[in-house]
Amino acid sequence: MRCFLAALGLVAAGLAGCVRDYYEVEMRSDGKAIQRTLTCWREEAGNQPKIVPVSQEQVNRLRQVYKSEPQVEDGKYVFRGKFVGTMPADVGGAGTFTRFASPLGDVTVYLERFRGEDDLEAALARRRGAADELADLVLGWLRAELGSQPGWDRLEKFLDRDFRADLKNLAIYSWTAQAAGDKPEATAEFVARIGQYLYERQYFTPEQLPELLRAAQGPDPQSLLRLVQRHLARRMGIGPDQPVPACLEFLSGPDRASASWSEYLRTTPVFGKRLEAWKQDKRREPGAEPPKPEDMTGEILVTAFAHLDVFSGGDSLSVKFQSSERPLETNGAWDESAGAVQWSASLRERRALPVVCFALWTSADGKFQEDHFGKVVVKGRELAQYVMWYRGLTPEEILEWDRLISGCQPWQDLAKRIGNFRFSHEPPPDTQEPDEATPSLADLPKRLILEDIGEGRRP
Repeated sequence: MRCFLAALGLVAAGLAGCVRDYYEVEMRSDGKAIQRTLTCWREEAGNQPKIVPVSQEQVNRLRQVYKSEPQVEDGKYVFRGKFVGTMPADVGGAGTFTRFASPLGDVTVYLERFRGEDDLEAALARRRGAADELADLVLGWLRAELGSQPGWDRLEKFLDRDFRADLKNLAIYSWTAQAAGDKPEATAEFVARIGQYLYERQYFTPEQLPELLRAAQGPDPQSLLRLVQRHLARRMGIGPDQPVPACLEFLSGPDRASASWSEYLRTTPVFGKRLEAWKQDKRREPGAEPPKPEDMTGEILVTAFAHLDVFSGGDSLSVKFQSSERPLETNGAWDESAGAVQWSASLRERRALPVVCFALWTSADGKFQEDHFGKVVVKGRELAQYVMWYRGLTPEEILEWDRLISGCQPWQDLAKRIGNFRFSHEPPPDTQEPDEATPSLADLPKRLILEDIGEGRRP
């Protein structure tokens, strides 16, 4: 198992590569549309990171999204455009900016998903399926090498039951870790949870931890393979004081282990299907590369354990929404000096849990409320409740409610005028039980308005 966990890190690191894409999104509303600016560039990692050209395919795609030519500033591409309602899928995803209006004030909501996959059931099913496939391959490989050896029955039972379940659990662990984001404390906790899980299932002892870390991080996998040999021997019933049996010699070195693994994979039906697909593709594309066992292994590992690349960053995203007012609700950070809500995140592989940014603002119509109530009585969270209630009314109900509110004057007995209102389609109060309040669709807005209105006063 440890050799596969180590391989996960190598595969993920290879996939992450040394090139990272950066995306900066800036937005502001002009009252009718969202003015959106996307700045993107690509950096090559190193002691002195340098900007390298963005792929032409990416530039062409963004040109279509923004329907304009970009400006190029110091190797960075800058796209600008105006969008009403629906946000562009520039970085990848979907979003909206929606205004909900009412006579007492408005609510505006920004909500956007960047990349990722929000079909959670399908994502988990795919990870579990990949973990199952990996367990089948490992079981078949070791059966081919050890099936006739003493102790195989014990090892086979472990592989087909415990090892298979552990792979699935680790796949789910890696998925849930995405929800915690890329904060250092979240990554540290994730590593600790994985370590605790493996320790409780006797994959290593606390005393072996330094050796295991050295083996996993070192350039030579030889010591890691020795740990795997000893672990398999123990699962076959061989004590720690007994020598590793000769049947495990195929794990004595990285070249032998890799050759054994690749040779077995070439005999499997799943690799056979890839080979057949390649033959079909070769007829259309004579230069197509034949499938390689190591590529198949990498794809399975990444599908099952995508988030185990805990030390790679993925692409970088920063989002800034300019606003004259602090949002009522947001999962971003409000910068008072900049007058903006800001978000930052890493965009890992496209099947990761999505990055979601949201913000909600309320804006009370002070003049309207003062004209009709004498002061602003509905604002903030209460205004958000009111507006969403108002926008849920039918056209006929809106006419009735607007007639009531527009007829209000500060000097009137507003508690009585508003408190006695009922929609025409609602039954009248029960005169036999005057103390029993009959529920009304208007109960919520009446409460929100009257809580702060006080008694009506004549000028």
